[in-house]
Order: sequence, then structure tokens, then C-alpha cells
Amino acid sequence: MQQTNILRDVREYLLDGRIYLPRDELERFGARLAVDGRGELDDPQANLAALLRLCAARAEDWYSLGLRLIPHLDSRSRACCLAMTGIYRQLLARIPSSPALVNDRRLSLSGPAKARIAVAALARATGGRG
Repeated sequence: MQQTNILRDVREYLLDGRIYLPRDELERFGARLAVDGRGELDDPQANLAALLRLCAARAEDWYSLGLRLIPHLDSRSRACCLAMTGIYRQLLARIPSSPALVNDRRLSLSGPAKARIAVAALARATGGRG
């Protein structure tokens, strides 16, 4: 989930003087972290967008690996983990197709969308469908 936070909040972190994307990957992609005069991430060659896609794919792999551990948790813990994972995966899923979504604002889900994910997670964790 932390990788999703890093991708979702890359602009916010940069404005606070923090960079959590690996330096070697930034260099390999020819990406730079900078904001333009409007305070938006400046990525004219879409190098940063390409790096964000790679990081999102890696994060998705980590979610898949982590979810293998869900059956080892008690049902209450399963529900919480499934709900949080569901919310963060929904955020993450939006980044590869539209990396520019993070250029000018913090990406988020609506309250109703979060509620639907939480209800589905509770049902799944307690043996129902979801």
C-alpha cells in the first residue's frame, strides 16, 4: 500500500521536498521531478509517466503476493486487510492508464466507492461472495 501512496502523492511529496521514487529508476527513465509554474508535475516527454507505469505494475505484483497471506488471518483482520487493499488497488489501477492524474492533485476515491469496497471485503472475509 505504501507504494500506492508514493505514486498517488508524488507531487505532494515533491512540494514538501521529499522524493520516494528510486533515484536509479528516475535516471534510467530520464525522468525528473519538477513542477511547472502552475504547481503541476512537469513531464513534457512523459518519462515520469513511464516510470509511474512501471512502479504501478510492480505494486500490483506486490498486492497479488500479499493477498496470498489473507487466508492465514482471522476473519476480522481479513476484512480490514481486504478493504484497505481493495481501496488502494482501485487507486493504483487508475495510474497506469492515466499517469497524469497525479500531476496536479491527490488521487482519491469517493466515499460511496470506498463503502462498496469495504462491504465486499467484509462479505469475502466472512465467507460470503465479494
